[in-house]
Amino acid sequence: MAEERKFKPLIPWVGMYEGKTKSGSPYFSGFLGKLKLMMFLDKNPTGKTTWTLYLQEQEPKSDQGQGPVQGYGQQGQGSQGQQRGFDDDRPF
Repeated sequence: MAEERKFKPLIPWVGMYEGKTKSGSPYFSGFLGKLKLMMFLDKNPTGKTTWTLYLQEQEPKSDQGQGPVQGYGQQGQGSQGQQRGFDDDRPF
């Protein structure tokens, strides 16, 4: 009796969008957090189809006029104009 192979379930991680370059070559693009993903078809001398994935930091949106976005761990103004800080008595 043949043994049945069991595969672990697939977990969707990133959605990619298909597009075409000006020359008509296909490419895929998407976002993973603050990273922009771009995948381009390579001209491979062996004749096999290969794709190369490039990562690029996403540029902060400046059209809202709010200046740079504050990241985790930076102190800034709260919604009521009070200084936000950390409670050192509490672990994560």
